[in-house]
Order: sequence, then structure tokens, then C-alpha cells
Amino acid sequence: MFYKAIQPGAIGHSVQFLNAAAVCKEIGYEGYWFDAGQDFKADLSQTKDLLAQTGLKAAGFGLPLDFRRDLAAFEEGLLNLPVKARYARELGITGCATWILPFHDTLDFEENYALHKERLRLVCEVLQDEGIRLGLEFVAPETMRKGKAHPFIHTLGGILNLCDDIDVNSCGVLLDAYHWHLAGQTLEDFSRLMGQDVVCAHVMDAPAGVPDEDQLDNVRCLPGATGVLNLAEFFAGLSSLAYDGPVVVEPFEPRLARLPFKEAAREVMGALEKVWPKASN
Repeated sequence: MFYKAIQPGAIGHSVQFLNAAAVCKEIGYEGYWFDAGQDFKADLSQTKDLLAQTGLKAAGFGLPLDFRRDLAAFEEGLLNLPVKARYARELGITGCATWILPFHDTLDFEENYALHKERLRLVCEVLQDEGIRLGLEFVAPETMRKGKAHPFIHTLGGILNLCDDIDVNSCGVLLDAYHWHLAGQTLEDFSRLMGQDVVCAHVMDAPAGVPDEDQLDNVRCLPGATGVLNLAEFFAGLSSLAYDGPVVVEPFEPRLARLPFKEAAREVMGALEKVWPKASN
């Protein structure tokens, strides 16, 4: 069954795993989502020892390169990716994730699609060599596409088509409850997936009193705060897939960043426990 994981950056904190692990374990998290940029610079044996001591699962890491724009930057990131992927594999990590911007300022849909397919195929091939799957997240808010020259993928169907065209077994999806809701996906849409397709899941809530078409990508709430998102249905969908990976809270609440990390992590856990399926405890 899926488990509670924490990603410090998702709650506004930049903290290294070596400094955060004991706190996260004390609060009750079962897994930790790594920041490759800072966490993979630490001594590998020290990181492995701390995982063993705390019993935390190495839940995954964010893709440490930008594939969206400059070719030279992408190629440099791709050259550095094998080292980071090997580090991740040594920790027992099997998942990596990134998001797909739902627009492009200069490339039309076909040109942007070709760029994503070509570059992400190369990324997936590197990760696959280390037994790591890449989860792609669609970004659904209509406000992200308004006024943009070229809208792009922003639904589950679009992401699944891209995964099929990348045609590498290590390509999957990251499911985010906010984007799931704003894309109009329903419980029935989970039937389009298998548990192995899902690399990570994000939960949160959305501001009350805001029409879906006016919701902003970076304005969200703690899980269960408003009830706008049907998290019970979202969890039911994950359960129907027998998904056994991490569930990370991504509330984008600036207030959490102003709290000490331990206090913020504890508050997030409290919110998560209130909406967590009873059968999954």
C-alpha cells in the first residue's frame, strides 16, 4: 500500500536529508523524497547508514536537469545524470519525477511534443539503466495557459500519449490531486492506469470559493483544509491500482516556510493523517 513521504522543498524548506531524517522519522513519515542537487552531494555511505538507522524509505528524487529549453544546458545535464542515477540506485530509489509545462512561448504543439519525446526518451534510457522510472506530471490550471502562444499537454490522456510515444519502459506518471481535479479527471480514469505506471502521488487541497478556471498553480492548501478536492476518491483510485509508492503533500503554503522545519513537517503530517484512508494505516 502507498505510504506517507515528505519532500521538504514542497513545504517551503531547504534542508538536507542528513539534517532532516531523524525529525521526519520521529514525526511518523515513512519515506523521504530527495533533492538531488543537495542531497546527492553527501557521502553515499553516510546517507545509506542514516536510511538504515531511521528505517525511512528512499522514496525518489526530482529530475536534476532542465530538458525544456536550452539544448546545451540539457546536454550538460544529461552527461551528469548517470552519476546521480547511480547514487540514487545505491540508496534503493526506483522513482524520479518532473513536470510538463502546459504551454510554450515559441514552439507550437507539434514542435514542443517532438522536443519532449526526443529529450525525455534519452533521460528515460539513462534512468532505466539504473532501474529507475521517470514520472511525468501534467499541469492542469487553465490560468497557466491563458495568454500563452502555444498551449501544451495538461491532461492525463496527453501524458499517457507522451509516455507511449517515448516508448521506454521506465516512463510513467506522477499523479497530483490538484491537477487531477482541474483536468476534470474522475475515479473512472484510474482504469486507464496500472499501479506500475504511477511513480509518485501528490496531495493537497484547493482554495475555496474560486472557480476551477481561476485556480492558480502555486496557490493551494493543506490536505482536507477546504474539501474542494475529493481526496477520498483520489485515494480510492490509487488503492484500485494497488499503488505502493510514496504520497507527498505539496500544499504551496508560504506560511509553512516561515515555521521551523520540524513544526512545519508536524503540521503537514497532522493534515495528511486526517484525510488518510483508514484501511491504509
